[in-house]
Amino acid sequence: SRHAIACKSEVGGPNCAIILNAYARLSECNPELFHALARSAIATQPGSFDVHHISLIMNAFAKCQIRKPQMMHLLGGFLEGRVQELSPQNVSNIANAFAKLECYNHQLFHGLQTRIFSEDLSNYKLFELAILAHSLAKLKCGGQK
Repeated sequence: SRHAIACKSEVGGPNCAIILNAYARLSECNPELFHALARSAIATQPGSFDVHHISLIMNAFAKCQIRKPQMMHLLGGFLEGRVQELSPQNVSNIANAFAKLECYNHQLFHGLQTRIFSEDLSNYKLFELAILAHSLAKLKCGGQK
């Protein structure tokens, strides 16, 4: 992780996603590494990311309980106009990450809700639907106003 911190300026956003995901999956939650790679991810042009990369970054921070609300909001903005590109797993992971970290991005969740309400939910695995429903409930979104 020291090497990754030292090379953070050379690591682009998609590679940040892969590195962060790997560390989070191993429960190696080095806040210094996560903060350094967050800066690299934010500095990356939004179009350089595939949508799953953004989901991986958000999920890694949530797994490690490293709360960066501004980064989450900014990365959520990177998904503007791209919500339809997300897989059901990505949708579930993003909602879960925001719920775990107690963050919210109104534009993103408006887009997610619009998509969820209009799509065939049989494309989701039962586990993904359970996580999604729990996350939306925790964030108190999607219900009547």
